[in-house]
Amino acid sequence: MESGVRRCSMTMVIPQHPLNGWEPIVTQVIGHRLLDTWEVTAMRAMTTFYSQHPLEVVLSVFGLFPAHDPADPLWRDRMANVDTVATLDLVGALWATALCLDGLYHLQTFQSQATAQLVDQAQALHLTVQLRDEQLREASDELASRGALITQLKSQVQELQDTVMDRDAVDGP
Repeated sequence: MESGVRRCSMTMVIPQHPLNGWEPIVTQVIGHRLLDTWEVTAMRAMTTFYSQHPLEVVLSVFGLFPAHDPADPLWRDRMANVDTVATLDLVGALWATALCLDGLYHLQTFQSQATAQLVDQAQALHLTVQLRDEQLREASDELASRGALITQLKSQVQELQDTVMDRDAVDGP
């Protein structure tokens, strides 16, 4: 309890990888309900991991969940603690795995929604740019036609001035 409000604090640590030398990722979240705090913590930790190691996530089979290969030392390193966690608290391990997968699902949903919004905004911007280009071309054409009209009117004014000057010269003072 903090100032009369119930608080849940959760810290998730993704330890340093022994072979790749990655820095450990520590995520700490304070929330109001335990289940929501777990989910937010898992989502933030996964987001941080994904942003720091995008190639490993993309190039691993099924992202973070590698295929079963006991001969692979990286697989053994990743999976060696699963038995220990499952032995200590089977329900908690399953619950945490479900929360992590739920967080991953929400992250992917939000990313797809963000991508869709970006595509919509890019299409709208493209249409706006095309409209502005068309307006600019029309204004340029109008300016050119007005320039031609001004040139034509100047030549008519010059002709009329010459005609007036010729009449004045013939009629005399």
